[in-house]
Amino acid sequence: MGSRLMHAYIGKRLITLLSELDPARFLLGAVAPDACYDEKEQAHYYTGELASGTRAIDYEAFWRDSTSWDPSFRSGYYVHLIADDIWLRGFYMSWLRQAIIADVSIGSRYHDDFRRYNTRIAPFVNWNEQAINGALHEVSVQSRWKALPHFIREVEEDQRTVLPQEYDILLPCQLDGYIETAIERSIHHLGEKGLKIDPAKESFLNH
Repeated sequence: MGSRLMHAYIGKRLITLLSELDPARFLLGAVAPDACYDEKEQAHYYTGELASGTRAIDYEAFWRDSTSWDPSFRSGYYVHLIADDIWLRGFYMSWLRQAIIADVSIGSRYHDDFRRYNTRIAPFVNWNEQAINGALHEVSVQSRWKALPHFIREVEEDQRTVLPQEYDILLPCQLDGYIETAIERSIHHLGEKGLKIDPAKESFLNH
């Protein structure tokens, strides 16, 4: 799965297209699934099995189950699951899992590459702290999101961490491509759900 900051960055890019949604609530939704420390399986809507190669994320089941949620938070959460499904099937299941089985050290080494990549994208994750804190206060009163304030502090710590750009397992161009694919697919699926998309506002960044 992508890093916390990658999800925040994907959310930040997408919210510029979604004028009908509240930016702070959307961004909270975009990182929220990873804040469910005790319920990761349920929070991510996993289906299938790793051993059989059928592991996936049923983000459409989430959409059906979440009709009563705040629409901005719900849309951000949906985008997170779409991005995770792309990572799961496009990277992890296709080659990374077998690489880790062959050399267990690759598991921690590719996560170190995530941290390096965070340095690359951190300048572009400049959210409105006051708005985030306001939305966070409203959302975190629900028991399922009690860990979200702590998680947001971790995201902010990721933003402040600066690491040399020397990669080991993953190339930055691969992670760039992953993010662009996640944005492209999210635009498609959100449009299918009836959300108004304004692609003219999207500013694609050259890293």
